[in-house]
Amino acid sequence: MRDRFLETRDDLASPVSRPFDAIFHAASEDAPPQPAQMLTRLGLLLAVALGFGLVAQVLVGGSL
Repeated sequence: MRDRFLETRDDLASPVSRPFDAIFHAASEDAPPQPAQMLTRLGLLLAVALGFGLVAQVLVGGSL
């Protein structure tokens, strides 16, 4: 069976870009995160950023 998304030319197989529908469906297999999950991720990202800022402050020698 021939793959409709694969194009052969001079014995070389090169992938052809898939239609937008195929890309969209492949990208949306997972459910979107819940609001609580988003806030948790944002809080963790903020904590990591503040940690980096604190380390930079200490390394430079500034006052806390």
